[in-house]
Amino acid sequence: MKRQNKIYVPENEIISGLLLDRKQYSVIQKDYKEIIELPIEELEFSTFVIYIDSVKRFEKYVLGLLQVTDKVSILLIVEDDLSNLGIVDVPEEVHCILRGSASGTELAVNLKNSATRMESLFNRLVNQKHAEKTYHYDNIIGVSKPMQTVYNMIEKVSNHDVTVLILGESGTGKELVAHALHYNSPRKNGPFIAVNCAALPDDLLESELFGHVKGAFTGAHRDRRGRFELAHKGTIFLDEIAEMSLKTQTKILRVIQDKIIEPVGGESSMEVDVRIIAATNRDLGEEIGIGNFREDLFFRLSVININLPPLRERKEDIYILVSHFLEIFNKKFSALYDELSFDAIEKLMSYNWPGNVRELENTIERACILGHGSILNEGDMILPMKPIKSEESSMDEMIDNFKSLQEGKEYFEKLILQHWLNRNKWNITKTARQLKVQRSSLYKKIEKYSIKK
Repeated sequence: MKRQNKIYVPENEIISGLLLDRKQYSVIQKDYKEIIELPIEELEFSTFVIYIDSVKRFEKYVLGLLQVTDKVSILLIVEDDLSNLGIVDVPEEVHCILRGSASGTELAVNLKNSATRMESLFNRLVNQKHAEKTYHYDNIIGVSKPMQTVYNMIEKVSNHDVTVLILGESGTGKELVAHALHYNSPRKNGPFIAVNCAALPDDLLESELFGHVKGAFTGAHRDRRGRFELAHKGTIFLDEIAEMSLKTQTKILRVIQDKIIEPVGGESSMEVDVRIIAATNRDLGEEIGIGNFREDLFFRLSVININLPPLRERKEDIYILVSHFLEIFNKKFSALYDELSFDAIEKLMSYNWPGNVRELENTIERACILGHGSILNEGDMILPMKPIKSEESSMDEMIDNFKSLQEGKEYFEKLILQHWLNRNKWNITKTARQLKVQRSSLYKKIEKYSIKK
């Protein structure tokens, strides 16, 4: 995302004559008192050029500004080294230029570097806010009882810096839960590093995780940082951890116990501060029994277990998931599909979903590409195998439980209302607009169905 590069220049005879490129930058000349009184959003991600000749001016103009916001870059024009003025502790946001070179190349280079830093900081914070919104646990779709249990676990666990083991079949959303745990935790400002342990052979996985030094093996032409080092102060997500060899498992155990890693081929260790979240679709108890997984590692990882239900065990979420995916793919493909026909929903409800939510998402995406009209029909739901009827989850048996048409309509109406209220964080106006009902009508339905936050 591009931003205008703003440079604030306080009124000062030393600075007013600087040769600033006013085509490349928006140069704003204001008195310091005027700058301090500006709204914080006007100050953030800007560069400030300030002349300093005393500790008093440094404390007033530099430290004073940084007390308002640290999302700035400050270029100091100085007569001499700051240490000669008695200034020792210089914040990282501050960069110095000797007055003699302030109007030449050095100033241009520093301004460019400053603009790049502010652009990078701005984009990083925008991306972080987007990630926090995207991966908030409210955005994990579902109103079924098993999913309510998952939400409660995420909410309770996020703020506690413990290892978490996420268990579930392929396609149930294990990485989405790992993201939610990270972006709702105190580590959310740090990196989130995901590693698919099944994607690499063991020797390469070890290098990927812990890094290597130059010459550690054939092809190691330079030192390389590993994923644990990159995840310092953040979270590392070890997906498909059951695919690791026992040798690599031993090294993971050491990281958990001692917070230390050792690059492949290296002779020195390095401390790392990371939260470990692991996931697997295997039965680790069975893997331990046949000698494929270390029992001590299992106990270290499973301080908290989060079990994700397969889609076949939460069929009541299918309609809500379909609505969510329709919204996404209507935007992606500029389509206008309003809903699915009853036959299409029945087909989806009758299928056993071995690929879980990911398979449902792919099915709806395919239907949005190949479908016709405003309603997706049964024929648009292209499934890779014949639907499997299960005793507990077929649409027929669900319908059998309804004593009347009204009871069935109310059941699905409550599910839909609960979903959109949660999705919109109980913004009544927004929810009423999306569902095309009056606010008063929505309030009555919330009361009728005893829907709670």
